[in-house]
Amino acid sequence: MSQTSPQKDVVVPFEPSCAPKEVNMNRLIADEMDLARDALESVIAVLCEDNEMIERHHTTLQAIDEISQRHENLARLLRSTRPDEDVASISLDSLRVRLMSARGVVR
Repeated sequence: MSQTSPQKDVVVPFEPSCAPKEVNMNRLIADEMDLARDALESVIAVLCEDNEMIERHHTTLQAIDEISQRHENLARLLRSTRPDEDVASISLDSLRVRLMSARGVVR
């Protein structure tokens, strides 16, 4: 639900006038999380073009990547028709463990 602007790697949200009459708030939130994830991935890609940047800020770049993955997984859960079952399929271990623990599921 987004479009790429003429500038390289810049994603802009769709216009509200194009939004359907019946709005699923979870889907809208998931779409916004996807936009945030795309922006984070674009920043990481630019920063990783500089080897010195990677060497100096490797841990920070990994943290940004984890945030991006968290957004991706949460957006998928928000779109799910069975989020309670789909928690087990979260690819980011730390997030899956936290959500399953919060639900009282230990694996």
